[in-house]
Amino acid sequence: MLSKPRDIFRFVVHWPPNVGICIALLALVAVVMTTRGEDITRAEKIAWVVCSFLLLIGEIYAMKTKVISDANDALAARVAQDDHFGAILAQNQKDFDATVARLDSVAALAERSLMSAVGGDSFCYTEFSYFTPFDGLHPLTVALGDYPLYDVVVRIVDLAFPFPKAIVDGTINIAIGNMSAKSAMSHNVVLPFGPSHGNFNLFFSARNGFWTETYRSIVTTDGRRTKAIRVFRDLQPDKVLYESVDKDFPRDADGKVKW
Repeated sequence: MLSKPRDIFRFVVHWPPNVGICIALLALVAVVMTTRGEDITRAEKIAWVVCSFLLLIGEIYAMKTKVISDANDALAARVAQDDHFGAILAQNQKDFDATVARLDSVAALAERSLMSAVGGDSFCYTEFSYFTPFDGLHPLTVALGDYPLYDVVVRIVDLAFPFPKAIVDGTINIAIGNMSAKSAMSHNVVLPFGPSHGNFNLFFSARNGFWTETYRSIVTTDGRRTKAIRVFRDLQPDKVLYESVDKDFPRDADGKVKW
């Protein structure tokens, strides 16, 4: 509120001038010039005309300044509004990402639960050992993978028997059952094969699928058994799940094992 003459003066003559003040002063000059009539002197006319031109220039400048000021204010308001909407969008995206992350976590947990129920990509293989040269072979099955195995059955075929005799005399079935992840299980079974029998094909089945193990071994002259093991999924022989070859196991000229 303009309560002092000094404040009124500053309001009237401040720079840049106010459009309304310029118009009011122009009207005042016009009234003064009209009421003075013929009594007005030449010098006074010139002074009032100069004053009118100055007020007109001030009004034009004030209008231009106001247009620029209004445009700047509108731009600033738009920028502020855009920033506000940007913050809202950023928060919405953050909330969306958090929701997706939670859904991914739930999906991963559900997938892991499903894998645990069926066995996932786990598998097992069987080793053979003997304690005396003629007491037969003792199988030991080892589970690999992060998930347990269920309803495991293995059919062991001794390749020393010719077909079709191998179906009867050279085949043994072992119902292994369930195995914990990364565990090993010995079996109360002794394979009636002497230490000279060292080539076996093992066919596994479980709740999570089928796979095959090729077991190759020989007994050295000093009585040691050296072996090579390869495990692959059925119908995918090139997709090797596990391979272990002793350093002294025979290889061909290319350094490869003849499976």
